[in-house]
Amino acid sequence: MKLIYCAIPSRMSEKFVQIMDYVESKHNAAFNPFLAFPKERFEFGRIGKKTTMEYCKRAIEICDEFWIFGLSEGTIEEMNHAIKIKKPVKILKEFDESWESKKINFKESFGFYML
Repeated sequence: MKLIYCAIPSRMSEKFVQIMDYVESKHNAAFNPFLAFPKERFEFGRIGKKTTMEYCKRAIEICDEFWIFGLSEGTIEEMNHAIKIKKPVKILKEFDESWESKKINFKESFGFYML
């Protein structure tokens, strides 16, 4: 069993349970950053977005793999960190109906293109 960091945009919050169930169906444990670092307390609270992202990056480092379920600036920043530290990355586009419309030119922003 592996601990999987689940990179999920906040706009997909209605899919949190579905995504965690999917990860668990693959005999892994799901680490959901929104459950570990609730937005009201962290990103929108006294801690702030920048520090919250640092916490997320530290969590990525302790997880066995990084799976991205949807695109947002936050999930892309997280994926960039996972790639930088050579963490195994799995891309699961099928969970994000907006994947294609959210896709941006990652070469300019993050140094690579998204599939």
